[in-house]
Amino acid sequence: MPIKKTNDYSLANRAGITVVLLFLFIILLFGLERYQLEKARIIHHESQEIASEMANTISSPSDLSITLQKIETNSESAYREKLNALQEAVQPIIDRIHSREKSKIFAFYSYPLKTFVAVAPQKKYHSLIGNNFILSRDKKSAAEQLTQMIDGYHLCNQPVIGPDGHLQGNFWAFMPPKNFQAQLISRLQKPIIIAFIAIFLSLGFAFYLSQQIKKTTVLFQENLKSFTANPGSQLVEEKSLPREFFPLLQDYSRMVNRIQNLLEELSISARTAILGNLIGVIAHDVRNPLSIIRNSAKMALQAEKNGKKNKNLERIIKSSDEINQLLEKSLSLVRDPGGNSEMICLEKLIEEIKEVATLLLVKKNIHFLYKIPPELPKIKGNPLALRQALMNIIQNSIDATDSEGKIIISAKTIEARGILLSITDNGKGMPPEIKDKIFERFFTTKGEKGTGLGLALAQRVIKNHGGKIWAVSHPEKGTTIKIFLPTDL
Repeated sequence: MPIKKTNDYSLANRAGITVVLLFLFIILLFGLERYQLEKARIIHHESQEIASEMANTISSPSDLSITLQKIETNSESAYREKLNALQEAVQPIIDRIHSREKSKIFAFYSYPLKTFVAVAPQKKYHSLIGNNFILSRDKKSAAEQLTQMIDGYHLCNQPVIGPDGHLQGNFWAFMPPKNFQAQLISRLQKPIIIAFIAIFLSLGFAFYLSQQIKKTTVLFQENLKSFTANPGSQLVEEKSLPREFFPLLQDYSRMVNRIQNLLEELSISARTAILGNLIGVIAHDVRNPLSIIRNSAKMALQAEKNGKKNKNLERIIKSSDEINQLLEKSLSLVRDPGGNSEMICLEKLIEEIKEVATLLLVKKNIHFLYKIPPELPKIKGNPLALRQALMNIIQNSIDATDSEGKIIISAKTIEARGILLSITDNGKGMPPEIKDKIFERFFTTKGEKGTGLGLALAQRVIKNHGGKIWAVSHPEKGTTIKIFLPTDL
């Protein structure tokens, strides 16, 4: 199944970009929070200073309120005269406050006249004087209204209460945006520098993280290649690989092992089929002329007029029988042993094997020891197949044992359930990785001399008899093949 390509970004690049964006988001949140905090601090500080300045400048609020009330309630004066009179009374106070705080904006609003009567600086905001404007008596609502008219941040207000307890007017103070921003930038210089340092560090950390991820993925790829070449191999730089990757590698290793086992099974099955077909063809093609040769030899032997036995003809018949036996043996390598089952006396079977094996032992001067107790229970099976299986095992023991060595065949009854047969040699022994494979078809340690079918055939015969076969071996200490054959079949 082809892998769908979504983009060109690697995992390392994605991680780096994600880290950078995350840090930028955190820095942005920190900057906004610091901006709001410093803004509130500036306004609070300036509000306190201006409120104190207003309180000090307006020396007698009660006298001012009486004066304002007299001017505002003078019904004989016209509106413009009242406005000018209020301006003459209030403007000096605002000018004194502005002279100390020139960076601020100040104004006085008269509720009875519904207009501003004094402002500072006058040059910029003189148009507000006499401009009929209904201002809310609520402090918060009034501040929002004035913020839309005056370009600045509201700081504070100082109300003027008349003798009758009614609100006559308000002194208002604002800060221009330029002055506010200058103070804000001055306060935020260090946080801005820290933010740039944090951005630089986040870029460095993101690059470091992406490189680590890239290194880990490359290491993971090396492990995959190593497992592909040899699924049983150890991890490459195991300590450098994060533990999150271990389950993936283990799953991959099991998958590779499974695939190799399947391929090996397919290979064995294919070779078995080819070998079976080849032997079948050879047996078929050889048996026909072989039968002709044997029958002709028998007819010639019977037709001898002198009555003397012709030894050459007897040799032909004997050799033909041997070739036929060889063909039968070759066919048994690639097919399940047949034959009818019968009760087998294991002692007698081993005696027969002993006679044949003794001839093989003479060549290497190997000692054969038998430890067979009398009256072993009989087992049910195919004596020909069982004899062939045991001979294959003994032949392997002979090949693995050096001259002057020994082979021991022993047997014992296991609680009336069966017979445990052991074939032990003091040969070279086998390491664990070889011991686990000796019953596989076509596996051999004899090079070109071995077929790898002897023990595989023996295992199949033992299983067909309901038994089990296994090996116990240690390097340089010899090997024991143990066979359990049940007696209750």
